[in-house]
Amino acid sequence: MLCQNDDACIAKGVHLPLQLKAMEYYDDHSAKFKSKLDFSTARASYTTATQFEPEYVAWSLDDSTIYANLQENSAIVTINAATGTATSIHAYGLKDWSSAGTADGIDTVKDNDCKLEKKPGFKSMRMPDSIATFVVGGVTYIVTANEGDDKEYGDFEEKQKFKDMIVSASAFDSDFGEFVAGAGMADAFANFGGTKMAITIGSSAVDYSDATAPIFKAAVGFGGRGVSIYKASDMSLVWDSGSDFEREQCAAYPWAHNGIQDEEFAPKTGSQNDLYASLVSSSKLATDIADMNDPRQDGCEDGGAGEAGPCPLNNTIDERSLKDGAGPEAVVIGYACGRMLMVTATEKQGTAFVYDVSDPTAPKFLFVRHLSPASQSKNPGVAYADGTLGDIDPESSIFLQASASPTGKAGVMFAGAWSGTISFYEFEGCVEPTITTTAAATTTAGAAAAATTAAVAANSAAHAPAASWAMLIVASILVAFRDGA
Repeated sequence: MLCQNDDACIAKGVHLPLQLKAMEYYDDHSAKFKSKLDFSTARASYTTATQFEPEYVAWSLDDSTIYANLQENSAIVTINAATGTATSIHAYGLKDWSSAGTADGIDTVKDNDCKLEKKPGFKSMRMPDSIATFVVGGVTYIVTANEGDDKEYGDFEEKQKFKDMIVSASAFDSDFGEFVAGAGMADAFANFGGTKMAITIGSSAVDYSDATAPIFKAAVGFGGRGVSIYKASDMSLVWDSGSDFEREQCAAYPWAHNGIQDEEFAPKTGSQNDLYASLVSSSKLATDIADMNDPRQDGCEDGGAGEAGPCPLNNTIDERSLKDGAGPEAVVIGYACGRMLMVTATEKQGTAFVYDVSDPTAPKFLFVRHLSPASQSKNPGVAYADGTLGDIDPESSIFLQASASPTGKAGVMFAGAWSGTISFYEFEGCVEPTITTTAAATTTAGAAAAATTAAVAANSAAHAPAASWAMLIVASILVAFRDGA
Protein backbone atom coordinates (compact mmCIF):
# COMPACT_ATOMS: atom_id res chain seq x y z
CA MET A 1 0.00 0.00 0.00
CA LEU A 2 3.07 2.22 -0.08
CA CYS A 3 4.74 3.42 -3.26
CA GLN A 4 8.44 2.79 -3.78
CA ASN A 5 9.17 4.97 -6.82
CA ASP A 6 7.87 7.92 -8.80
CA ASP A 7 5.75 5.89 -11.21
CA ALA A 8 4.06 3.94 -8.42
CA CYS A 9 3.27 7.08 -6.44
CA ILE A 10 1.93 8.93 -9.47
CA ALA A 11 -0.24 5.91 -10.31
CA LYS A 12 -1.78 6.21 -6.82
CA GLY A 13 -2.54 9.89 -7.45
CA VAL A 14 0.21 11.19 -5.16
CA HIS A 15 1.43 14.56 -6.46
CA LEU A 16 5.15 15.00 -7.06
CA PRO A 17 6.10 18.66 -7.55
CA LEU A 18 9.45 17.85 -9.21
CA GLN A 19 9.90 14.18 -10.03
CA LEU A 20 13.15 12.72 -11.36
CA LYS A 21 12.07 12.74 -15.03
CA ALA A 22 11.03 16.38 -14.66
CA MET A 23 14.51 17.23 -13.38
CA GLU A 24 15.92 15.52 -16.46
CA TYR A 25 13.72 17.64 -18.72
CA TYR A 26 14.64 20.96 -17.11
CA ASP A 27 18.33 20.01 -16.87
CA ASP A 28 18.91 18.45 -20.28
CA HIS A 29 16.12 19.18 -22.74
CA SER A 30 14.54 22.55 -21.96
CA ALA A 31 15.96 25.31 -24.16
CA LYS A 32 14.79 27.88 -21.62
CA PHE A 33 15.80 26.31 -18.33
CA LYS A 34 18.77 24.00 -18.93
CA SER A 35 21.23 26.89 -18.66
CA LYS A 36 19.52 28.25 -15.53
CA LEU A 37 18.85 25.12 -13.49
CA ASP A 38 21.23 22.43 -12.32
CA PHE A 39 19.69 19.42 -10.63
CA SER A 40 22.71 17.15 -11.16
CA THR A 41 23.42 16.74 -7.44
CA ALA A 42 19.74 16.26 -6.61
CA ARG A 43 19.36 13.70 -9.40
CA ALA A 44 22.36 11.71 -8.22
CA SER A 45 20.92 11.26 -4.73
CA TYR A 46 17.24 11.27 -5.68
CA THR A 47 14.65 9.06 -4.04
CA THR A 48 10.90 9.51 -4.22
CA ALA A 49 10.87 10.12 -0.47
CA THR A 50 12.70 13.42 -1.02
CA GLN A 51 9.51 14.70 -2.65
CA PHE A 52 7.41 14.08 0.46
CA GLU A 53 6.81 16.97 2.83
CA PRO A 54 4.86 16.29 6.04
CA GLU A 55 2.87 19.32 7.15
CA TYR A 56 0.60 18.13 9.94
CA VAL A 57 -0.19 15.04 12.01
CA ALA A 58 -3.27 13.69 13.72
CA TRP A 59 -3.74 10.70 16.02
CA SER A 60 -6.41 8.04 16.17
CA LEU A 61 -8.59 8.12 19.29
CA ASP A 62 -6.81 5.10 20.78
CA ASP A 63 -3.35 6.54 19.98
CA SER A 64 -2.44 3.48 17.91
CA THR A 65 -2.24 5.25 14.56
CA ILE A 66 -0.62 8.43 13.31
CA TYR A 67 -1.89 10.17 10.20
CA ALA A 68 0.82 12.30 8.56
CA ASN A 69 -0.49 14.87 6.11
CA LEU A 70 1.73 15.59 3.09
CA GLN A 71 0.41 18.95 1.90
CA GLU A 72 2.55 19.51 -1.20
CA ASN A 73 1.83 15.94 -2.28
CA SER A 74 -1.91 16.15 -1.59
CA ALA A 75 -1.62 12.81 0.18
CA ILE A 76 -1.66 11.20 3.62
CA VAL A 77 0.53 8.51 5.19
CA THR A 78 -0.80 6.12 7.83
CA ILE A 79 1.76 5.09 10.47
CA ASN A 80 1.65 2.35 13.10
CA ALA A 81 2.52 4.27 16.27
CA ALA A 82 3.82 1.23 18.16
CA THR A 83 6.33 0.20 15.50
CA GLY A 84 6.91 3.55 13.84
CA THR A 85 6.20 1.92 10.49
CA ALA A 86 4.39 3.58 7.60
CA THR A 87 1.69 1.21 6.42
CA SER A 88 0.00 3.07 3.58
CA ILE A 89 -0.12 6.22 1.50
CA HIS A 90 -3.29 7.57 -0.09
CA ALA A 91 -3.92 10.54 -2.34
CA TYR A 92 -6.70 12.94 -1.39
CA GLY A 93 -7.88 12.98 -4.99
CA LEU A 94 -8.50 15.89 -7.34
CA LYS A 95 -11.53 18.12 -6.87
CA ASP A 96 -13.58 18.34 -10.05
CA TRP A 97 -14.89 21.83 -10.91
CA SER A 98 -16.63 20.73 -14.11
CA SER A 99 -20.28 19.78 -14.50
CA ALA A 100 -19.25 16.23 -13.61
CA GLY A 101 -18.20 17.33 -10.12
CA THR A 102 -20.38 17.93 -7.08
CA ALA A 103 -19.47 21.60 -6.56
CA ASP A 104 -21.67 24.43 -7.79
CA GLY A 105 -18.74 26.16 -9.42
CA ILE A 106 -15.60 28.15 -8.72
CA ASP A 107 -14.72 31.86 -8.96
CA THR A 108 -11.64 32.38 -11.12
CA VAL A 109 -12.50 35.84 -12.43
CA LYS A 110 -11.05 39.04 -10.98
CA ASP A 111 -14.04 41.34 -11.32
CA ASN A 112 -14.89 42.37 -7.73
CA ASP A 113 -17.89 40.07 -7.86
CA CYS A 114 -18.87 36.56 -6.79
CA LYS A 115 -19.32 34.40 -9.85
CA LEU A 116 -19.32 30.64 -9.43
CA GLU A 117 -18.85 28.90 -12.76
CA LYS A 118 -18.33 25.32 -13.86
CA LYS A 119 -14.97 24.86 -15.56
CA PRO A 120 -14.86 21.98 -18.08
CA GLY A 121 -11.88 19.74 -17.51
CA PHE A 122 -10.54 21.76 -14.58
CA LYS A 123 -9.56 20.09 -11.33
CA SER A 124 -7.55 21.16 -8.32
CA MET A 125 -5.41 19.38 -5.76
CA ARG A 126 -6.96 19.58 -2.30
CA MET A 127 -3.56 19.93 -0.57
CA PRO A 128 -4.78 20.36 3.02
CA ASP A 129 -2.72 22.22 5.59
CA SER A 130 -4.18 20.84 8.82
CA ILE A 131 -6.20 17.71 9.46
CA ALA A 132 -8.19 16.37 12.40
CA THR A 133 -9.63 13.00 13.38
CA PHE A 134 -12.97 12.29 15.02
CA VAL A 135 -15.12 9.26 15.76
CA VAL A 136 -18.84 8.83 15.12
CA GLY A 137 -20.60 5.50 15.53
CA GLY A 138 -17.30 3.76 16.17
CA VAL A 139 -15.90 4.85 12.80
CA THR A 140 -12.84 7.10 12.57
CA TYR A 141 -12.99 9.98 10.12
CA ILE A 142 -10.41 12.52 8.97
CA VAL A 143 -11.36 16.08 8.08
CA THR A 144 -9.00 18.12 5.91
CA ALA A 145 -8.64 21.91 5.54
CA ASN A 146 -7.85 22.16 1.83
CA GLU A 147 -5.63 25.23 1.65
CA GLY A 148 -3.35 24.51 -1.31
CA ASP A 149 0.38 25.14 -1.57
CA ASP A 150 3.24 24.88 -4.05
CA LYS A 151 6.95 24.11 -4.06
CA GLU A 152 10.03 26.02 -5.10
CA TYR A 153 13.43 24.38 -5.56
CA GLY A 154 15.98 27.14 -6.03
CA ASP A 155 14.98 28.92 -9.23
CA PHE A 156 12.41 26.27 -10.12
CA GLU A 157 8.80 27.22 -9.41
CA GLU A 158 6.10 24.59 -9.59
CA LYS A 159 3.35 27.22 -9.72
CA GLN A 160 2.98 28.98 -13.06
CA LYS A 161 0.63 31.65 -14.39
CA PHE A 162 -1.47 30.16 -17.17
CA LYS A 163 -0.78 32.98 -19.62
CA ASP A 164 2.98 32.51 -19.18
CA MET A 165 2.72 28.87 -20.26
CA ILE A 166 -0.04 28.49 -22.80
CA VAL A 167 -0.73 30.91 -25.67
CA SER A 168 -3.44 29.06 -27.60
CA ALA A 169 -5.53 25.90 -27.55
CA SER A 170 -2.62 24.03 -29.09
CA ALA A 171 0.56 26.05 -28.48
CA PHE A 172 2.86 26.81 -25.57
CA ASP A 173 4.97 29.82 -24.73
CA SER A 174 8.56 29.43 -25.91
CA ASP A 175 9.66 28.87 -22.30
CA PHE A 176 7.87 25.52 -22.52
CA GLY A 177 8.41 24.94 -26.22
CA GLU A 178 9.13 21.23 -25.82
CA PHE A 179 5.77 20.54 -24.17
CA VAL A 180 3.15 18.56 -26.08
CA ALA A 181 -0.57 19.36 -25.89
CA GLY A 182 -2.65 16.65 -24.27
CA ALA A 183 -6.38 16.00 -24.40
CA GLY A 184 -7.22 18.66 -21.81
CA MET A 185 -5.44 21.54 -23.55
CA ALA A 186 -8.45 22.96 -25.39
CA ASP A 187 -10.62 23.08 -22.27
CA ALA A 188 -7.77 24.61 -20.31
CA PHE A 189 -7.31 27.46 -22.78
CA ALA A 190 -11.06 28.05 -23.01
CA ASN A 191 -11.18 28.35 -19.23
CA PHE A 192 -8.07 30.40 -18.54
CA GLY A 193 -6.51 31.70 -21.74
CA GLY A 194 -4.81 35.07 -21.18
CA THR A 195 -5.26 34.95 -17.39
CA LYS A 196 -2.93 34.64 -14.41
CA MET A 197 -4.65 31.49 -13.15
CA ALA A 198 -2.19 29.57 -10.97
CA ILE A 199 -1.58 26.03 -12.24
CA THR A 200 0.94 23.32 -11.45
CA ILE A 201 3.62 21.89 -13.71
CA GLY A 202 4.04 18.96 -11.34
CA SER A 203 2.99 15.37 -11.93
CA SER A 204 -0.76 15.94 -11.55
CA ALA A 205 -0.80 18.07 -14.70
CA VAL A 206 2.26 17.08 -16.73
CA ASP A 207 3.39 13.63 -17.85
CA TYR A 208 7.20 13.63 -17.89
CA SER A 209 7.55 9.97 -18.94
CA ASP A 210 9.30 11.16 -22.09
CA ALA A 211 11.62 13.81 -20.70
CA THR A 212 12.26 15.18 -24.18
CA ALA A 213 8.59 15.96 -24.79
CA PRO A 214 6.48 16.30 -21.61
CA ILE A 215 2.73 16.07 -22.14
CA PHE A 216 0.53 18.77 -20.61
CA LYS A 217 -2.49 16.68 -19.64
CA ALA A 218 -4.80 19.34 -18.20
CA ALA A 219 -4.86 22.49 -16.09
CA VAL A 220 -4.71 21.57 -12.40
CA GLY A 221 -4.97 24.20 -9.66
CA PHE A 222 -3.93 24.51 -6.03
CA GLY A 223 -6.30 23.97 -3.10
CA GLY A 224 -9.80 22.61 -2.68
CA ARG A 225 -11.39 25.89 -1.45
CA GLY A 226 -13.11 24.08 1.37
CA VAL A 227 -12.98 21.01 3.60
CA SER A 228 -13.36 17.29 3.01
CA ILE A 229 -14.11 14.26 5.17
CA TYR A 230 -12.57 10.82 4.60
CA LYS A 231 -13.11 7.45 6.24
CA ALA A 232 -9.76 6.74 7.89
CA SER A 233 -9.79 2.98 7.28
CA ASP A 234 -9.40 3.29 3.51
CA MET A 235 -9.28 7.08 2.95
CA SER A 236 -12.43 6.98 0.86
CA LEU A 237 -14.02 10.40 0.40
CA VAL A 238 -17.39 10.59 2.15
CA TRP A 239 -18.10 14.33 1.84
CA ASP A 240 -16.72 17.58 0.41
CA SER A 241 -17.93 21.12 1.08
CA GLY A 242 -18.15 21.87 -2.64
CA SER A 243 -18.62 25.60 -3.26
CA ASP A 244 -19.81 26.40 0.28
CA PHE A 245 -16.85 28.56 1.24
CA GLU A 246 -16.96 30.95 -1.69
CA ARG A 247 -20.76 31.08 -1.74
CA GLU A 248 -21.31 31.59 2.00
CA GLN A 249 -18.38 33.95 2.51
CA CYS A 250 -19.61 36.11 -0.35
CA ALA A 251 -23.18 36.12 0.92
CA ALA A 252 -22.21 37.16 4.45
CA TYR A 253 -19.06 39.21 3.81
CA PRO A 254 -18.85 40.21 0.14
CA TRP A 255 -16.08 42.64 1.07
CA ALA A 256 -13.88 39.67 2.05
CA HIS A 257 -14.61 37.47 -0.97
CA ASN A 258 -11.36 35.80 -2.02
CA GLY A 259 -9.46 38.81 -0.69
CA ILE A 260 -6.14 38.93 1.10
CA GLN A 261 -4.43 40.33 4.18
CA ASP A 262 -1.04 39.03 5.23
CA GLU A 263 2.41 40.20 6.29
CA GLU A 264 2.81 42.34 3.17
CA PHE A 265 0.09 44.65 4.52
CA ALA A 266 2.24 45.75 7.47
CA PRO A 267 2.85 49.52 7.82
CA LYS A 268 6.02 50.99 6.37
CA THR A 269 6.01 54.08 8.59
CA GLY A 270 4.67 55.12 11.99
CA SER A 271 4.68 53.44 15.37
CA GLN A 272 3.54 50.08 13.97
CA ASN A 273 6.33 49.67 11.38
CA ASP A 274 8.65 47.40 13.37
CA LEU A 275 8.32 44.51 10.89
CA TYR A 276 9.36 46.65 7.93
CA ALA A 277 12.11 48.35 9.92
CA SER A 278 13.59 44.98 10.87
CA LEU A 279 14.07 43.91 7.25
CA VAL A 280 16.94 44.43 4.84
CA SER A 281 15.61 47.06 2.45
CA SER A 282 16.50 44.99 -0.61
CA SER A 283 14.70 41.85 0.60
CA LYS A 284 11.64 40.62 -1.24
CA LEU A 285 9.36 41.10 1.77
CA ALA A 286 10.60 44.67 2.30
CA THR A 287 9.95 45.44 -1.36
CA ASP A 288 6.49 43.88 -1.21
CA ILE A 289 5.59 45.85 1.93
CA ALA A 290 6.81 49.06 0.30
CA ASP A 291 4.63 48.37 -2.75
CA MET A 292 1.61 47.63 -0.56
CA ASN A 293 2.08 50.97 1.20
CA ASP A 294 2.39 52.95 -2.06
CA PRO A 295 -0.87 53.97 -3.80
CA ARG A 296 1.09 54.20 -7.05
CA GLN A 297 1.81 50.48 -6.76
CA ASP A 298 -0.53 48.22 -4.77
CA GLY A 299 -1.52 50.52 -1.90
CA CYS A 300 -4.54 52.75 -1.31
CA GLU A 301 -4.95 56.50 -0.89
CA ASP A 302 -6.91 55.81 2.30
CA GLY A 303 -5.92 52.86 4.46
CA GLY A 304 -8.76 53.53 6.88
CA ALA A 305 -7.54 56.59 8.77
CA GLY A 306 -7.46 59.13 5.96
CA GLU A 307 -3.83 58.44 5.04
CA ALA A 308 -2.19 56.44 2.28
CA GLY A 309 -1.07 52.92 3.14
CA PRO A 310 -1.93 49.26 2.67
CA CYS A 311 -5.47 48.66 1.49
CA PRO A 312 -8.33 47.41 3.67
CA LEU A 313 -9.62 43.93 2.87
CA ASN A 314 -12.56 45.46 1.01
CA ASN A 315 -10.14 46.69 -1.66
CA THR A 316 -8.69 43.23 -2.33
CA ILE A 317 -11.83 41.38 -3.47
CA ASP A 318 -10.97 38.56 -5.90
CA GLU A 319 -7.21 38.90 -5.41
CA ARG A 320 -7.06 35.17 -4.59
CA SER A 321 -9.68 34.02 -7.10
CA LEU A 322 -7.00 33.12 -9.64
CA LYS A 323 -4.95 31.32 -6.97
CA ASP A 324 -6.50 29.39 -4.09
CA GLY A 325 -9.68 31.35 -3.37
CA ALA A 326 -11.05 30.79 0.12
CA GLY A 327 -8.25 28.54 1.34
CA PRO A 328 -8.72 27.22 4.92
CA GLU A 329 -5.65 26.87 7.12
CA ALA A 330 -6.71 25.20 10.36
CA VAL A 331 -9.56 22.87 11.25
CA VAL A 332 -10.75 21.54 14.61
CA ILE A 333 -13.46 19.15 15.75
CA GLY A 334 -15.24 19.28 19.07
CA TYR A 335 -18.41 18.53 20.94
CA ALA A 336 -20.79 21.39 21.75
CA CYS A 337 -24.53 21.90 22.09
CA GLY A 338 -25.16 18.18 21.75
CA ARG A 339 -23.49 18.05 18.35
CA MET A 340 -20.16 17.17 16.85
CA LEU A 341 -19.00 20.46 15.36
CA MET A 342 -16.26 21.31 12.90
CA VAL A 343 -14.71 24.78 12.81
CA THR A 344 -12.28 26.01 10.19
CA ALA A 345 -11.02 29.40 9.02
CA THR A 346 -9.48 30.79 5.85
CA GLU A 347 -5.92 32.06 6.03
CA LYS A 348 -5.99 35.07 3.71
CA GLN A 349 -9.48 36.40 4.51
CA GLY A 350 -9.89 35.43 8.18
CA THR A 351 -13.35 33.92 7.72
CA ALA A 352 -14.50 31.10 10.01
CA PHE A 353 -17.01 28.41 9.01
CA VAL A 354 -18.94 26.16 11.39
CA TYR A 355 -20.51 22.82 10.42
CA ASP A 356 -22.45 20.15 12.26
CA VAL A 357 -20.66 16.90 11.41
CA SER A 358 -22.70 14.61 13.66
CA ASP A 359 -23.42 12.72 10.44
CA PRO A 360 -20.03 12.79 8.66
CA THR A 361 -21.60 11.72 5.38
CA ALA A 362 -23.99 14.68 5.35
CA PRO A 363 -22.62 17.63 7.38
CA LYS A 364 -24.79 20.70 7.83
CA PHE A 365 -23.43 24.19 7.29
CA LEU A 366 -24.43 26.29 10.32
CA PHE A 367 -22.91 29.75 10.05
CA VAL A 368 -19.95 31.87 9.02
CA ARG A 369 -18.21 34.58 11.06
CA HIS A 370 -15.45 37.00 10.18
CA LEU A 371 -12.57 37.17 12.65
CA SER A 372 -11.60 40.74 11.76
CA PRO A 373 -14.71 42.82 10.94
CA ALA A 374 -12.64 46.00 11.14
CA SER A 375 -10.68 44.84 8.10
CA GLN A 376 -13.57 45.80 5.87
CA SER A 377 -12.57 49.46 6.07
CA LYS A 378 -9.20 49.48 7.86
CA ASN A 379 -5.82 48.06 6.98
CA PRO A 380 -4.12 45.97 9.68
CA GLY A 381 -1.93 48.78 10.97
CA VAL A 382 -4.86 51.15 11.44
CA ALA A 383 -7.06 48.50 13.06
CA TYR A 384 -4.22 47.37 15.32
CA ALA A 385 -3.57 50.93 16.49
CA ASP A 386 -7.18 51.47 17.54
CA GLY A 387 -7.59 48.01 19.08
CA THR A 388 -10.15 46.64 16.62
CA LEU A 389 -7.98 44.32 14.53
CA GLY A 390 -9.16 40.85 15.52
CA ASP A 391 -7.32 37.91 13.95
CA ILE A 392 -5.34 38.07 10.71
CA ASP A 393 -4.07 34.77 9.31
CA PRO A 394 -5.64 32.29 11.78
CA GLU A 395 -2.89 29.67 11.53
CA SER A 396 -3.99 27.58 14.48
CA SER A 397 -7.12 26.95 16.50
CA ILE A 398 -8.18 24.92 19.53
CA PHE A 399 -11.66 23.62 20.25
CA LEU A 400 -12.46 23.85 23.97
CA GLN A 401 -15.36 21.67 25.00
CA ALA A 402 -17.46 22.94 27.90
CA SER A 403 -15.63 20.81 30.45
CA ALA A 404 -12.28 22.33 29.44
CA SER A 405 -13.42 25.91 28.90
CA PRO A 406 -12.59 28.58 31.50
CA THR A 407 -16.12 29.95 31.08
CA GLY A 408 -17.89 26.61 31.27
CA LYS A 409 -19.12 27.05 27.69
CA ALA A 410 -17.71 25.36 24.62
CA GLY A 411 -15.80 27.57 22.23
CA VAL A 412 -12.89 27.97 19.85
CA MET A 413 -9.60 29.76 20.34
CA PHE A 414 -7.94 31.28 17.25
CA ALA A 415 -4.32 32.39 16.93
CA GLY A 416 -3.80 35.20 14.42
CA ALA A 417 -0.25 34.74 13.14
CA TRP A 418 0.14 38.16 11.53
CA SER A 419 -2.15 40.12 13.82
CA GLY A 420 -0.33 38.88 16.91
CA THR A 421 -3.64 38.08 18.61
CA ILE A 422 -5.43 35.25 20.34
CA SER A 423 -9.22 35.30 20.47
CA PHE A 424 -11.72 33.03 22.17
CA TYR A 425 -15.22 32.64 20.74
CA GLU A 426 -17.84 30.70 22.66
CA PHE A 427 -21.05 29.13 21.40
CA GLU A 428 -24.15 30.82 22.76
CA GLY A 429 -27.83 30.02 22.93
CA CYS A 430 -27.54 26.27 23.50
CA VAL A 431 -27.66 23.89 26.44
CA GLU A 432 -24.94 21.32 26.98
CA PRO A 433 -26.50 17.88 27.51
CA THR A 434 -25.52 15.57 30.34
CA ILE A 435 -23.30 12.76 29.05
CA THR A 436 -23.09 9.36 30.69
CA THR A 437 -20.86 6.48 29.72
CA THR A 438 -21.71 2.81 29.44
CA ALA A 439 -20.20 -0.11 31.33
CA ALA A 440 -18.61 -1.34 28.11
CA ALA A 441 -16.44 1.77 27.90
CA THR A 442 -13.60 0.58 30.07
CA THR A 443 -10.77 2.82 28.87
CA THR A 444 -10.49 6.58 28.84
CA ALA A 445 -10.46 6.62 25.05
CA GLY A 446 -13.32 4.14 24.87
CA ALA A 447 -15.37 6.14 27.33
CA ALA A 448 -14.86 9.30 25.32
CA ALA A 449 -15.92 7.58 22.12
CA ALA A 450 -18.95 5.97 23.74
CA ALA A 451 -20.00 9.19 25.40
CA THR A 452 -19.69 11.20 22.22
CA THR A 453 -21.56 8.65 20.12
CA ALA A 454 -24.33 8.31 22.71
CA ALA A 455 -24.67 12.05 23.13
CA VAL A 456 -24.86 12.72 19.41
CA ALA A 457 -27.57 10.11 19.02
CA ALA A 458 -29.59 11.24 22.02
CA ASN A 459 -29.32 14.99 21.67
CA SER A 460 -29.06 15.76 17.95
CA ALA A 461 -32.58 17.13 17.84
CA ALA A 462 -32.89 18.59 21.32
CA HIS A 463 -29.73 20.67 21.47
CA ALA A 464 -29.07 22.22 18.09
CA PRO A 465 -26.30 24.84 18.25
CA ALA A 466 -27.24 28.43 17.84
CA ALA A 467 -26.48 30.03 14.50
CA SER A 468 -24.06 32.42 16.15
CA TRP A 469 -21.30 32.75 18.67
CA ALA A 470 -19.96 35.53 20.81
CA MET A 471 -16.38 36.75 20.98
CA LEU A 472 -15.48 36.68 24.63
CA ILE A 473 -11.77 37.43 24.91
CA VAL A 474 -9.23 39.13 22.66
CA ALA A 475 -5.65 39.10 23.94
CA SER A 476 -3.08 41.03 21.94
CA ILE A 477 0.41 39.59 22.02
CA LEU A 478 1.97 42.34 19.91
CA VAL A 479 3.75 40.13 17.43
CA ALA A 480 3.46 40.91 13.77
CA PHE A 481 2.56 44.47 12.98
CA ARG A 482 4.21 46.02 16.00
CA ASP A 483 7.12 43.91 17.09
CA GLY A 484 8.05 42.46 13.72
CA ALA A 485 8.28 38.81 14.73
